[in-house]
Amino acid sequence: MIITLPLAPQDEAKLIAIAQAKGLSADALIGEVLAKILDDSSEVNHAKEPTRSARGILAKYGQAPSAEEIDQNRAEMFSALPSNTDLALTNDANEPKNMVELFAPLRGLNIDFQV
Repeated sequence: MIITLPLAPQDEAKLIAIAQAKGLSADALIGEVLAKILDDSSEVNHAKEPTRSARGILAKYGQAPSAEEIDQNRAEMFSALPSNTDLALTNDANEPKNMVELFAPLRGLNIDFQV
């Protein structure tokens, strides 16, 4: 293959001087440089691990649960938690809590509420 490379006269002179200092022709010097670049690039390409899809990575865990199984698991997990209606009522009187009682856990935090 023949490659034509336009060089400025001063760059061409430097290239020839470097080649002569190494006892090579300019073509041989360029050939060595290209060979080194190609060898380095082949090592980089082989060192890279092939990419795997998320499906391949998660395959060891087996088939995904169905929508029904997910719903059943959610129901089991949250069955022990109190519902929203239980949280809104006081324990004894079954009356809604007032604003002071609702924000009691925030007392002492020095929060400035803007209205």
